[in-house]
Amino acid sequence: MKKFETAALLSSLALLSSLGSAHAGTAQANLTVQANVQDSCKIEVVSNVDFGTYIPDADKLAQGALRVTCIKNVAPTVSLLGGGTQVGDRALTNGTDSIAYTLYQPTDGALACDPANLLTTWGTGANSLLLTAFTGYVAKEYSVCGKIAAGQNTVGAGTYTGVVTAQVDY
Repeated sequence: MKKFETAALLSSLALLSSLGSAHAGTAQANLTVQANVQDSCKIEVVSNVDFGTYIPDADKLAQGALRVTCIKNVAPTVSLLGGGTQVGDRALTNGTDSIAYTLYQPTDGALACDPANLLTTWGTGANSLLLTAFTGYVAKEYSVCGKIAAGQNTVGAGTYTGVVTAQVDY
C-alpha cells in the first residue's frame, strides 16, 4: 500500500511540474511610464497681521506671515492686493472711521520686520516681493510687516478691519 501511495504522489508531482513548462516561447513589450510636472506654486496665510490695541501717540507695529511653495527652479513674485486703492492708502475701517496703515516687505527678504528698516512697501507690480528660485517643492515663510503711524487722533473706539489678498505669480 505504501508503494502505491508513493507512486501516486510522485506521479502527481511530475504532472504538476510539467504544467509549468508548457510554454512554447516568450514575448516582451516595453510599457512607458511617465509624469508631467508643470510650473506651479501655492500660497497660504500662516498668521494674520493683528495690530492689537492702537493708541494714536505712538507707531504701532505688527507682523503676519505667508507660506509659499513652488516647484523647483520657479522664481515667483508675491503681491498684496487691496486694502486701499493704492499701496500707500490702505485703511482699516469701522463704520465711517478709518485707520491708515502700511504693509512692508520683510527687511531681510524673508522673516525679519526690523522697525528701523521698514523701507519697501508691499503691494503689486514694482512693489511685489521678488523671490529667489526654489530649489525643491519645499514651503518657505515670509513675514508681512505692518505699521500704523502715530498721530491718527480722529479715530473712535471699536474694532477696525480690512482685507488684503496675497497672490503668487510664477
